[in-house]
Amino acid sequence: MAQKKQNQNSSENSTAIQAGRDIHYGLSASEVQEMLRQHEEKLNTKYALADTKATSQLGKLYDLLTPLLLSDPSFVEAYSQPDFIANTREAQESAIRSDDVNDLELLSSMLIQRAKVSDPTPRHKMATRRAIKVVGQLSQKDLDTLTVLWLGLNMTPAANRLDAILTHTEGYFAPFVESGLQASKTWISDLQITDCITVGSAGIGHLKGFSELFGQNKYPGFFCIGMSVEECATAKNMLKKVKPGFENLIETHHFEDNRFKLFGTNEHNFREIISKNKPKLTKLQHEKIEEVVKLNNYSTMMKDYNKQVEDVLSKYPSLNATSAWWRSGVLPVIDITPVGMVLAHSNFKRLLPKVNAPSLADLIGS
Repeated sequence: MAQKKQNQNSSENSTAIQAGRDIHYGLSASEVQEMLRQHEEKLNTKYALADTKATSQLGKLYDLLTPLLLSDPSFVEAYSQPDFIANTREAQESAIRSDDVNDLELLSSMLIQRAKVSDPTPRHKMATRRAIKVVGQLSQKDLDTLTVLWLGLNMTPAANRLDAILTHTEGYFAPFVESGLQASKTWISDLQITDCITVGSAGIGHLKGFSELFGQNKYPGFFCIGMSVEECATAKNMLKKVKPGFENLIETHHFEDNRFKLFGTNEHNFREIISKNKPKLTKLQHEKIEEVVKLNNYSTMMKDYNKQVEDVLSKYPSLNATSAWWRSGVLPVIDITPVGMVLAHSNFKRLLPKVNAPSLADLIGS
């Protein structure tokens, strides 16, 4: 009886399957086969287009990369390093995934920066590899925001005049600010998910504003009260006694009327200039120098100090925009990871290849 029921069920299943083949949305078996054939043709066409696109993307990547590598014979040595070869393969995969020429330029920049390091540390290798994989997953606005943060922390123009420093810095920020800094906080999640930043209780965000980062941490010597006319005369007299001509190391304050300041980016830089021009100082001369340094007064009120910086930055569109964005409250307490440094550094070099920047080896460390 059981065997008879099993045979009956099997027969019913077979009939149902055949009925499904014949009745599939009202199509006959031959019509279903034709539909599948057409679908297969469409898939093959899409695959061929995807393959053509992949070949095109790889060609564009190497059109960007090859001339740069060939311009410096030392870059060829990078290809003898297994991890660099692995990086180029991963760059190919990222290039295939992307439709954006900016991504191809970024990948090219990353490989060039990696090729410049003859003996990369394990941290550098891992950061570069992870960064290459991230390309194409972040929007250009995310990358530019990351670059702005990186610039604020790492780019310090080598100049002794505030106007020269600000002009250079304005030029560094402009390409990454002109499209508009992000008002929403979606970039925080994007950068966090891709291991470009970490969000915690320490880092950039504990600073109340870009002015604090720029002035207090980078160029405190410019944002000082300086010296009065009488103090300036005293300081010039002491410096002249140390060495004639040193009195010229006091200059008019850049934004404090009727006041003067020491030449240089800060007190340490001022001492370096003195030491370079007169390496051997007597004890009395050292004391005179320190007396001069003490005359270069600093504000005791941080709000006044930051107000000075804000006033100066307001004259530079990109720096003013960055400062306003920072004050708007969109910046959490963050640190930039080695992966984020590789991406920001490469994005910067992509647009400003001739500007000197800290090497990745120095930024990432051992």
